[in-house]
Amino acid sequence: MKGDQINLWYRYQCLKASSKNFFAIDTLFSAAHYRQNKTKIIRATNFVNGGDIPEDYEGFLLPIIEYDTPSHKNVKKIDQKIGHWCTGIYLKSTNTLHYFDPIGSTQVLPHVREIIINCVKTLAIEETSNEPEIVIHSDSFNRQGINDTSNCGFYCCHIVKRFLESGIDNLMDTEFVLNDFKLHVATTIAALIPAEEIPLDTEIMPDEIEVLSANGQHNNEPPFESLQLPCDIIKDEANE
Repeated sequence: MKGDQINLWYRYQCLKASSKNFFAIDTLFSAAHYRQNKTKIIRATNFVNGGDIPEDYEGFLLPIIEYDTPSHKNVKKIDQKIGHWCTGIYLKSTNTLHYFDPIGSTQVLPHVREIIINCVKTLAIEETSNEPEIVIHSDSFNRQGINDTSNCGFYCCHIVKRFLESGIDNLMDTEFVLNDFKLHVATTIAALIPAEEIPLDTEIMPDEIEVLSANGQHNNEPPFESLQLPCDIIKDEANE
């Protein structure tokens, strides 16, 4: 998946989960850490997905693009399919960042750890020394197959959806079917984009959506109209 697609999904899930007060960090926050010549502090407050940090927030979602090395010359092409998506769920009450690598890795690369710590430290007007505990989850969620090299973003989207619906201890979905979920993500994003806008590339072309629909039955959530974000918000985020 591309960064703009993940941004829309994370933002949508946060707004839909009215019982929880969470927000998301933009995918470009982690990408910015791979610039080869970093000279300024990269502040998370400048990368809040949606623009504002909610009052009395419970936590945030942190999508992370992972490369094997601390810098990457193609970071400006973050909107293309590059790197490997992981995700973090930060709980403010315990100052804990729950880390998920879709393939189930049991380690966090040092430069990825730096991204996580910097995010928590700079979510304030003044930089703090508040360093979170990082808890690595390796088998409590639906994982990406060992031979699957392209669906990490979808698994991250599934993790945050399950978390906001069922909590950190109920991430596993025994009825999960990847193609059904990909179809759900694609149609959801398509429904959120104003009709007059050029739809974002969801990696699932219309003919593929038709094939997925024919091969698997997916139970949609309540009609999109009742959950749709204001068009002006989506328009601004899609154009950023």
